[in-house]
Amino acid sequence: MPTMYANSVAWTAVTAWAASTAYSVGNLRRQLATPTVGNERVWRCTTAGTSGGSEPAWTLTAGSTTNDNTAVWTEVTGQEAYQAPGAWGAPHARIANAAASGWHTNGDTIYYSSNHSETQATAITITIGTLAAPSYLICVDETASGHIPPQAADVKTTPSGTIASTTSSGVITLAGVLWGSGGILSPAAANCAMASANSLPHNIVLKNFSVRNGNAIWSIGSSGNSASSRIVWDNVNFNASNAGANIVVAATQFNWKNTASALPGTVPTTLFGSSVVGGATVLVEGVDLSAAGSGKTLVAAQAKNSIFKFKDCKLGASVTIAATPTNMASYVTTSRSDSAGVNYRSEGFYYPGNQTIETTIVRTGGASDGTTALAWNLTTNANAKWVVPVVVKTPLAVWNSTTGANRTLTVQGVMNAAALPTNADIWMEGEALTSSGSPLGSFVSNGKDSPLHSATNHTASTEAWDSLVTARANSTAYSVGNVRKVASNPGRIFFVTAQTGNSAASEPAGFATAVDGGSVTDGNVTWRAGMRFSMAVTFSSPQPQMIGAAYAYLHAAAASATFYLDPKIVPS
Repeated sequence: MPTMYANSVAWTAVTAWAASTAYSVGNLRRQLATPTVGNERVWRCTTAGTSGGSEPAWTLTAGSTTNDNTAVWTEVTGQEAYQAPGAWGAPHARIANAAASGWHTNGDTIYYSSNHSETQATAITITIGTLAAPSYLICVDETASGHIPPQAADVKTTPSGTIASTTSSGVITLAGVLWGSGGILSPAAANCAMASANSLPHNIVLKNFSVRNGNAIWSIGSSGNSASSRIVWDNVNFNASNAGANIVVAATQFNWKNTASALPGTVPTTLFGSSVVGGATVLVEGVDLSAAGSGKTLVAAQAKNSIFKFKDCKLGASVTIAATPTNMASYVTTSRSDSAGVNYRSEGFYYPGNQTIETTIVRTGGASDGTTALAWNLTTNANAKWVVPVVVKTPLAVWNSTTGANRTLTVQGVMNAAALPTNADIWMEGEALTSSGSPLGSFVSNGKDSPLHSATNHTASTEAWDSLVTARANSTAYSVGNVRKVASNPGRIFFVTAQTGNSAASEPAGFATAVDGGSVTDGNVTWRAGMRFSMAVTFSSPQPQMIGAAYAYLHAAAASATFYLDPKIVPS
């Protein structure tokens, strides 16, 4: 059978069988006594006759016959021949029935109506399709303006028919290789799944869906899944009714895309929960997550290796993007994702520290989106070590048009420190195309080569970092970490390192003569002049041989340190 039809409303509207009644060939009937869940059927009279005095013991198998006194009935549930626009005469009452063996064959299409509503207290499992024969699950217009078979204009582009809804402790599992459009999944129970713990390769694409959750977890992928999994949500909202609801992705590729108002219900406290299995690659792109604001977290601390990337998303102004991963192989990045009308926010959250955007401590003449000057704040935590550094996954890039000659890439930075950072504290690794015979990248690093090598200081810099910093004020209370500038020492910035009261009534002379890393006493406030430095890598042996992008990858290993870095590479 190439197609099946499901419409719970139309199934209920089918005339029920009656006792001692004359039937003609072509009459359609359903059970008189309410069938158990999953046994709803429609039969067609194929031998005219009079029904018996009591309802027969219906044979429920697809295409089977049932003798009823002198009449004979043939099971025809879901078959296209008995549906008509505005009058689906013999549909399935449940998509789970239409997807069952005997009615559905891998590669078939199941059409369901926009008024379809499938609810039961027990679990619902729909497993259809293979990589060789994908199946389709499509919500269509069942009214007289629709068509049989459905046409492209009949496909619903908003979540309409309820594919599966459970009450009590019923879970929903969707598995196999399928493409679905225009549906609602609404489980009452926790631990519902897309892709299940079996050997099938799973490839599930849902478009124009609403995935709802009245309890706890939607699992994407499975700990027991021994085959590949790929799940795509295209214009799919996650409509929770419980702040404890979340999505847990494990052992699969999950792509959530193209969704306005992605969180229309109760906003989860944590949107993506921690996987106890790992192996997840999650790409969220073009999704409006702005409903998740203060007190909400997009990604929980991942205990297993999982990668999350948010691209071109609208975020809540005060949302926490990610808790610190507890697994070295896990990280979360954002690119062109923010709450405001800007596209420069590019950040990363890692086990040893985070890289975020800074718009106050910026290098004069440095990186800018054309309107806003910006820098990168690279802050490590206690997990950072030389062998376990923060490795920023977003590289710095510059176009290199020089070949056959040495090429140097320089990155400028500043930090609150009394001495220059060393190449064991922070370093960069450059990549360029140094072969004329192939685009084989070569790498050069200014970090120390091994634990046996001594660390060396980076080069002192005189670049200005004070253009957007607020000026120091007299008789003012400051907090440790505050940053200010003074007109008497342009280019430098000053960090508060200690305070027991207000600044002095006039600017102390020490500001004018302060050097990088030097300390200034200002009434009851102690300041330190920021330590400016530069990092450079040179491609000399071999030299670049192809025109193309050259990259710099930042590494930071000094524990509990903060570096402000200009992402605009200076080539020479």
